[in-house]
Amino acid sequence: MEREWLFAAALEDARERHKAVYELIRFTDQQAMALLNLYCTLGVASASGAAASLGRDAIIPLPVGSALGVAALFFILGAGCCFRVLASATINLPGREAGFWTWANSYPTLGLSEILAAYLDGVADREAMNNGVNATGAKWLGRARLFGLIAPFTSLCIAIGTWYAA
Repeated sequence: MEREWLFAAALEDARERHKAVYELIRFTDQQAMALLNLYCTLGVASASGAAASLGRDAIIPLPVGSALGVAALFFILGAGCCFRVLASATINLPGREAGFWTWANSYPTLGLSEILAAYLDGVADREAMNNGVNATGAKWLGRARLFGLIAPFTSLCIAIGTWYAA
């Protein structure tokens, strides 16, 4: 009886940690969706500007169009990374399904230690899977952000280089 508080604390701690990793996955997905919207908008605008620099009666000077074309390329690459973050993945929701609790209740000889051990073993496997999904999503989101940061600087270098070459 005196260790029941420990079992309750362990269950609550495991559940909260699992929930936190799940929330990190959701937050990463939301950030990727926001970046995807931004990159699609900027990519289409940049590609349109690059197209306006082509042809005999170009509306935009070629150096500017070249810079916009490079920016469009980086925004497309960033959007691709966002799509990778948003790709379907198997995740585990916090908590245990009803079958586990039915199993735990159907054996009255099971003590709290056995139920806690079974619960924590299941949570460990499920949490490891979610940690992998979270790490992969964070890696691809970092790449998407990097492409968004590189786009304006590379475009500026291309514009300056093309301007001086012309």
